[in-house]
Amino acid sequence: HSEIGRSRLEQEFPGRPVLQMGLPVADPGPVDRLKIREKLEISDGEILMMHLGFLTPEKGVGAIIGGLAAARSAGVNARLVLVGEDTGDAELKNAAENLGIAAAVTSTGWLPWDEMVTAPAAADVGVVLRVPSAGETSAAVVRFLACGTPAAVIARRQFLEWPEEVAPRITPGPSTTAEIARLLIRISKDGDWQTRRPNARAVYENGHTPEQAAKAMVDFLRTLN
Repeated sequence: HSEIGRSRLEQEFPGRPVLQMGLPVADPGPVDRLKIREKLEISDGEILMMHLGFLTPEKGVGAIIGGLAAARSAGVNARLVLVGEDTGDAELKNAAENLGIAAAVTSTGWLPWDEMVTAPAAADVGVVLRVPSAGETSAAVVRFLACGTPAAVIARRQFLEWPEEVAPRITPGPSTTAEIARLLIRISKDGDWQTRRPNARAVYENGHTPEQAAKAMVDFLRTLN
């Protein structure tokens, strides 16, 4: 699913054919973004950052909450919605409460499938921080892009292969919290931020639909003896 992955496999198995293809996720189809935001109780004036999926330690949710707190202290009307795993919610809510932003952090838990695939459309920006990483591609990133939502990614290895316009980069390490805050501040001041949405969707449509993945696999298998 990435150039780094392809290169590594070719090193490990020299002479073996390797297929590099986009990671496919279900197409959410046409989505009513405003309706989804209403259901999540997000107002027009709020900047919504969203985390999607499991809350494993390498996802850096603590740094995300810290970045949100810093942005709000700078006057940015931003919120964080966690969609997916709600194990550890109490710890995250305590962290948000200690930072004085408990009301700005909410969790939906796992949603029904039809809502899960369209929820990313509500966000102004997704956030996918995965450190360490085994080199895997993030389905969460693809789901955000499928809904036309840019997704901030960690600035290392395979994540650098995403176009920066739709996948702004967050440096791993001590600066992560500050960079998330700066991104939210930037979104609040960038009147053209929403114009990135069609480009995010275009990245999904260029190789990440199930139909494209199936065709790539069939074409590849036909080349094998």
